[in-house]
Amino acid sequence: MFTISLTTRSYELDSFGHVNNAVYLNYLEHCRMQWLYAHGITTKDFQRLQLFPVVVNIDINYQKEISDGMRITVSVEESSRSERKLVFYQTIQDEAGQTCADARVTVVWINQHRKVVPLPITEFPTIFKDSDAAQN
Repeated sequence: MFTISLTTRSYELDSFGHVNNAVYLNYLEHCRMQWLYAHGITTKDFQRLQLFPVVVNIDINYQKEISDGMRITVSVEESSRSERKLVFYQTIQDEAGQTCADARVTVVWINQHRKVVPLPITEFPTIFKDSDAAQN
């Protein structure tokens, strides 16, 4: 499991004074990108190889409000994979460790022609090496 910590910002709030529900998706995406960076992969690598990860489904459960200035922890881990898709399980937790949201995020990889391709295990071995047990 990979985690990052964030502090919420006032401009992320809705009219009720809670973090807007759409911002939760930004937190999840930021964590996934930081996970890639931690594995030595950047968007420049996607451009160079003409292989791009694309989210095709997010199933999110909102469980608790997040307020301005809260310190939160966002996590990501591989849940399952097949030849052409990767499913992540992600959580957002408050400082007390209570889950504010959890989500299953399905990602596919596309090429420069926007066609879904098999997972780029050879091209990006660092993101797949530790998760063989999570395969379907």
